[in-house]
Amino acid sequence: MFDPLTQILPGRHAIEASAGTGKTYSITLLWLRLLLEHKLTVDKVLVSTFTNAATGELSERLLTSLQGAYGAAKALAVGSELPDTAEAKVVRQALQQGQRSSTELMTQLAEALSAFDLAPICTLHGFCQSLIKRHSLELGCQSDVELVTDCDELLHQVVDD
Repeated sequence: MFDPLTQILPGRHAIEASAGTGKTYSITLLWLRLLLEHKLTVDKVLVSTFTNAATGELSERLLTSLQGAYGAAKALAVGSELPDTAEAKVVRQALQQGQRSSTELMTQLAEALSAFDLAPICTLHGFCQSLIKRHSLELGCQSDVELVTDCDELLHQVVDD
């Protein structure tokens, strides 16, 4: 069974599952673990999904998780009891690795909250579009090229021609 709290992090991960199986929960915890255990900044971890609605929900959940982790790190820094949340477990795991103090984790999480708007949370099409805009010269295309998600009309036009 997949457990986002114990999943080995190095490498690439693709999470596929039916609706209501905890994909967003898993993605959120893996993202938080990457920030804390690998000391990554929010702009270095791409989170991609298929629909705009899923992107919006994922963005909200990531921000909420980040806030929860910050609260847990703050509680540890001042010697308070940790809440019984998944985010607190991630903070505890990061501390058990022995690389940083709770104050350092709290500082990192505060910086992540401040930079959250820089986090690449997008649809697959949105990510491709941003790559085209940023690297149009290397790709040999114009920067205003637009990805088409529904090709039916173009297909009919080609067949008619």
